[in-house]
Amino acid sequence: MRTCFLHLQSKNHRWLRRLSCLFLLALGTAASAQTLARPGWAGSGVAIEPWWRRAVFYRINPANFQDSDGDGKGDLAGITQRLGYLQSLGVDAIILRLAPISASPELQSGFEDLARTAAEHKLRVLVELTPSDASGTSAETYLNAARFWLNQGAAGIDLNSATLAAAGDEQAAALVHSLHELLRGFPGGRILVANAAPVGDPVLAKALSQSVQLVAAKPLVATTSATALRTEMEAALGNESASPAPAHTTSRRHARAHEAEPANLLWSASSVEETPNISAEQRLALQRTMAMLLLASRAAVVIDYGEEIGLHAGADSPMQWTPKNVTPHAAAPIERQATVAPADRPIPPKPKQQSNVYGAYVPYVPSAKAKPLGTPETDTPAKVDPNTLPGFTSGTLPGSLNADAATVNVAVEDTDPHSLLNLYRKLIQLHHGNASIHNGAETLLKHDDLNALLWVRHPPPGATTAATVVALCNLSAKPLDISLAEELKLRAGTFHTLAGDAKISGDRISVAPGAVWLGEWRK
Repeated sequence: MRTCFLHLQSKNHRWLRRLSCLFLLALGTAASAQTLARPGWAGSGVAIEPWWRRAVFYRINPANFQDSDGDGKGDLAGITQRLGYLQSLGVDAIILRLAPISASPELQSGFEDLARTAAEHKLRVLVELTPSDASGTSAETYLNAARFWLNQGAAGIDLNSATLAAAGDEQAAALVHSLHELLRGFPGGRILVANAAPVGDPVLAKALSQSVQLVAAKPLVATTSATALRTEMEAALGNESASPAPAHTTSRRHARAHEAEPANLLWSASSVEETPNISAEQRLALQRTMAMLLLASRAAVVIDYGEEIGLHAGADSPMQWTPKNVTPHAAAPIERQATVAPADRPIPPKPKQQSNVYGAYVPYVPSAKAKPLGTPETDTPAKVDPNTLPGFTSGTLPGSLNADAATVNVAVEDTDPHSLLNLYRKLIQLHHGNASIHNGAETLLKHDDLNALLWVRHPPPGATTAATVVALCNLSAKPLDISLAEELKLRAGTFHTLAGDAKISGDRISVAPGAVWLGEWRK
């Protein structure tokens, strides 16, 4: 009997070992496509959110981002070279606008290399499915296009409004459901992103709510009127502004008759370039404000390439890396520069996670700026000519430089702590890591008479270490001096700056014209 028991026990152990191997194999397959959004992502301490729920997406037209071979046109290899920059920015995923699937084998090879290297940088790559991906508009053609990119390692598919329109009203909902089923067959948490349904299309709206992880809402319209922006925010937030969304559930409102419940929203902003008759100062103020509106929210966010430096929008505008934007022959390869070599950066230790508080996000920490070869070691960093760094191309630029190219570029803004680029970096970090921003309820304050936009993010329930966060955008041409303790019924304490610029004295905040500020109230 004992011999029989031992035989059975040994047999069971063999089966357990086999099951364990199969489990680890499946886990490894999924993990390759479902890497955590970034090092140190700790979730809420109770349940880890899906990676996409509060993610920051970065949309790229490859032809305009980085040229790797000197022909004056951006390519996928160029994006691969700049992944360190995207990681330092703090985004979670890239959305690519790619050519039709009938493209050359070089494009396929370039995408595979990009997807593999992006995973090493804790980034995912999604592909925007456009009508140009198909010679016809049948659902099967779109499904084949999506299957092609998913097989190459894409982490998801983005359906833009043109794709839904090309599919037709009757076929759009069926296409959404079919794509959802297709993605379910791939490991690694692949996602489907789509534009919101047109008003009055309940069938498509229901399909989106059931089959799409993120629905791209109508972009917030950039305007210098605080009243108009506040009205937009109220419409975007709806009834959700009064209560927080649990981290482990989809935030939904009660649907009216014949309307589907909304899915998780993906926020974006219209280009500041579309705002007429504004000065350069107003333009920068509006760029800062739109960054605050998007990234001090708890929604997923998408930004277009160059938005983080204030690049002039345009279908053919290349990314502005340096003032001249041309790579000199003596420049070090992009991979050797500190701004694009994340492997050389120290990774902060992961904080201990407690079950009763929100975990702290461990930010990505850049190393010291690279010095030119041969520079002696001194306490004072050498000043680097930005035009000695790699630009968009080593060949000929596809067009003329923007008038503000000398100041609106990555190399110059990277070294300026008050630049728009570094404001984006800080806000993205807080978007991920600050518990009140990440999952707290929002209250809009009305100060239209000052042409100032103010809102408050409250600590989420149960977050004993979180603080009240206040966002302030001064869109006026005058300094703004305001006290908020009485209005917000805050107990004894003082404000502390999280991002932006302001002079703080207890509960009084002084913000310069066109400036933005984000801070928290500490006792």
